[in-house]
Amino acid sequence: MKKYFGVVLFLIVTVICLSGCFYDLVIPESDLNLE
Repeated sequence: MKKYFGVVLFLIVTVICLSGCFYDLVIPESDLNLE
């Protein structure tokens, strides 16, 4: 179970990082519009 937990945790962190980079590239204009 610990091995699977480590893999799942790694995947979650990777997805979060990719999502963060994706939003940083796509939403800068939206952030300016909100302000």
